[in-house]
Amino acid sequence: MGAPAAPGVVTIAPVITIQASGGTPAANADLAAQFGKQVENTMRGLVAAEMKTALRPGGC
Repeated sequence: MGAPAAPGVVTIAPVITIQASGGTPAANADLAAQFGKQVENTMRGLVAAEMKTALRPGGC
């Protein structure tokens, strides 16, 4: 593991492996980019929802 994170800093680094057959390298790259963008948007939404909950009075 690396150096400890500073207080208040959260790092999310999921490792996602997808194995597929078929398709051209260009099509596979496009699909990978689409999937990456979807994962990024989902993670942003989850973090925003958790922050919204945590910042409410009483934290719930």
